[in-house]
Amino acid sequence: MLQNHNPIVGAFEPEELQMLQQVLEKICDQRGILKSSASAADIAADVITLSQSGFWGEVQLLAMLTSSANAAA
Repeated sequence: MLQNHNPIVGAFEPEELQMLQQVLEKICDQRGILKSSASAADIAADVITLSQSGFWGEVQLLAMLTSSANAAA
């Protein structure tokens, strides 16, 4: 698992991009959002921002994004 990601801004490794894509797809599926929509682009930006801020790993990112959606509801 990629839990020890260094939160320095830079290029992502292919396996990191794959995991971030999986997080985006799961959140979009949970919320019924088309992956080609502006809302999906906003979520993708949130995923990247969180990962660069030190929140890393699929479970952690999903938890952060799910709790932020619940707080906004």
